[in-house]
Amino acid sequence: KLGAYTEWFAFFPTGATSPGIGPQHYFDGGFTYQVTPNFQLDIRAGVGLNRRADDYFIGSGFAVRYC
Repeated sequence: KLGAYTEWFAFFPTGATSPGIGPQHYFDGGFTYQVTPNFQLDIRAGVGLNRRADDYFIGSGFAVRYC
């Protein structure tokens, strides 16, 4: 019922013409809790890995599976 994860992800803008626009790299981790077989809650926190990325972030969410 309880799970955990870590991940690296990045945003790569395309078509940007302003100077200083470039990729943003992040690392985050979180926990998931499966309330029912079709409903899951999660919390997460992460940090930016380069100067273009935000310094940190936190969040929560849910997922619903429709069978």
